[in-house]
Amino acid sequence: MLAGTALLAALFLSVRPGLAAGTASSQSGVALGGIQQSGCGITMNCAPDTTQGVPAAPEPPAAGQCVANNAGNPCGNASGPASQGSATGQDLGAGNPIDVLSGNKYQQEVDLPALPGVLGLEIVRHYNSWRARLGDAGALGSGWRLSYETRLDIRDDRLEILQADGTRVIFARRPGEPQRCASRDPSRGEIRIRPRTSGDEYLWRWPDGRSLLFDHAGRLVQILLPSGEFVSLRHDQAGRLVQVTDPQGRSLQLHYPPRGNGSDGIAHIDSPLGRFSFTQESVAIPTRTHAGATAGPGPLHGRQMTSSDRSPASKRGAPAKSRTARKTAATRLVRVDYPGPQASTGGGAAARAYHYEDPRHPVALTGISVLARQPDGPPAPQRIASYAYDAAGRGIRSVRGALPAEGETGPEDVRLEYPARGRTELTNSLGQRTTYLGAVIAGQRRLLEVRGPGCARCGPTNVRYGYTPDGRLRVLTTLDAEGRPRTSTQHRFDAYGRIVETLSADLTGARPRLLDRARHEHADASAIADAPSEGAAHELEPGATPPPRAVIRASVIPGREHRIELRYNAAGQPVELREAGFSPIDTEGRPNPVPIERRLHWRYATINGRSVLVELDGPLPDGPDASPHDSDRVRLHWDERGSFIRAVEGPGGRRSEIDSDPVTGLPLRVRDAEGHEIRLRHDAAGQPIEWSSGSPGEALEHRHAAAYDAFGNLVELRTGEDEDHLRPRWRRAYDAAGRLQWHADALGALKTWTYDHESR
Repeated sequence: MLAGTALLAALFLSVRPGLAAGTASSQSGVALGGIQQSGCGITMNCAPDTTQGVPAAPEPPAAGQCVANNAGNPCGNASGPASQGSATGQDLGAGNPIDVLSGNKYQQEVDLPALPGVLGLEIVRHYNSWRARLGDAGALGSGWRLSYETRLDIRDDRLEILQADGTRVIFARRPGEPQRCASRDPSRGEIRIRPRTSGDEYLWRWPDGRSLLFDHAGRLVQILLPSGEFVSLRHDQAGRLVQVTDPQGRSLQLHYPPRGNGSDGIAHIDSPLGRFSFTQESVAIPTRTHAGATAGPGPLHGRQMTSSDRSPASKRGAPAKSRTARKTAATRLVRVDYPGPQASTGGGAAARAYHYEDPRHPVALTGISVLARQPDGPPAPQRIASYAYDAAGRGIRSVRGALPAEGETGPEDVRLEYPARGRTELTNSLGQRTTYLGAVIAGQRRLLEVRGPGCARCGPTNVRYGYTPDGRLRVLTTLDAEGRPRTSTQHRFDAYGRIVETLSADLTGARPRLLDRARHEHADASAIADAPSEGAAHELEPGATPPPRAVIRASVIPGREHRIELRYNAAGQPVELREAGFSPIDTEGRPNPVPIERRLHWRYATINGRSVLVELDGPLPDGPDASPHDSDRVRLHWDERGSFIRAVEGPGGRRSEIDSDPVTGLPLRVRDAEGHEIRLRHDAAGQPIEWSSGSPGEALEHRHAAAYDAFGNLVELRTGEDEDHLRPRWRRAYDAAGRLQWHADALGALKTWTYDHESR
């Protein structure tokens, strides 16, 4: 407890008003002793403190400064099979979303959600306006990449990973170890260079054990999990991705148009659920000027394009050199058509269309429309999102639906301004303003402080952050409306970037009050990191960073501990959980503290080279057979490939069998031991559209049918005993912002919903 007491004392000292400093270190939330100060916030006038000299002191990004996260998913979560999420987990997105620090417009589009099974096939696209402006083009056009299009760039002194979601991760070559490259942030993992006669290979190992293998040209060729499942990627002689095969044996076949037709991007992708078609078009774009701007009109301030906006550059005051800028060619994705008929009574989306309406930035995404299937005739388009950019190409507006008339606001309307480096002002649809402060720490833009009400799709607000010198999030402080600290959560890390202690405190009183202290115990990672992997005894492979083996907190009994201990197998899968602590009362109900303990066990089997879960043993004592028939055990039975679960045995001997579609892996039938059965049918989007249930001794089945709108929302459910005479149970409708508008049931009861522009 001495360490926790020392941290609490330091925390109390750090929030005294007299110690608030205006130095860069205080604004970053970094202070001596590892405790965040109250800092010099947006509305505070602080005297400079020359005593602070912290190495992690941030600086606002200077013009031309190399920053690794100008693009990428700003929402903090992982972005797919070949893209790590943000190392800090922070949500930097506003609206639909735009990165509030860089102004990058990011868009994730899910054409085919991941099919059932580990690393199941998916068709997911990522768009980044920042990368499009720089001329980065994937197989789907400028700024667009499939979730499998992570690549490696080889430099003399470093390796650079450009993730499919747009994030760049830099790995420097280690002095004296040229075959080994590491990021400044240990949570990004490590790359090992493996010499081969055909050229070097590059293995990027994530801390959780996932490995991405790149060939000598930096092309991704395999995604491997420590449990044995892997995805294979095949390229043609021109280096184009042509096939993706998942662990279940399903494949995506990528087809390209003939050479010389103006586009060499993907034309079709054949999947287990049908063909997805992609339409791209060529466009001339102006080259970037010395100032980073392009030829064309000036800022539109969020207005929709009109003929007056297409005037010459000089009319809008663009830089003189940009008036004669050379044009270069690019391609942009304008439409994606989905499998299935163009007309259908079942609804759904036939296609999605993408708009690029800003002549200054011809590859900047300015809107999305959905083309909904109709019972008769062509699909009907509906605009669902609009975006606008300033002269520098930064996103300045995001709104649901079409851009409203000038002076008006739309649903979830967000406007952004960038008055100075490291500062962004956001205005939501109600006219409320929020200020974001950021700086570059360890080569990446970091969020320092957020003050204001935020927006419908903003991350947390009224918060302040502090970081370690290598960019790990060390301190999170919540603030009240006046900017005073309310609570603080602080982390301490080991040399591998793992959290070893977390301290939470209430700062609202005269003295800080400790709320929680958690210690994390880890296995020794050094031996594991340098140990050769199975099957690779003659070459070093980067090792996974083991998960915590224990989390310790204070017990409800003063002076005692509550412990959760975990054991893992060689694949990093949990095999035992032990929870131990104290109860304040004994078995007789008397106030007499007694120790208590429970355990969970997981058992795995190797099938087809994969470590799969076959049994879970609960905390209750086993019966004589130690089986699901007399114990709290669950057993899973797999197919011969280790791809899909075929049967589940639960406590009491209850058994259910599952039949899956051999092509898609989607469930077709579930049957229990008593003969109750459910049969399902799915559409080309993988959504269940029909299912029926029957019981032993019943002649009639209960049938259900579902309909979806163009956004994938369930809008109608029909039931009955005859497929030709199904009766509606309810219907509902959603608007373009995905908000429920009304719901009507079979009895005639109607409910309606109305919202303000913040979707409340």
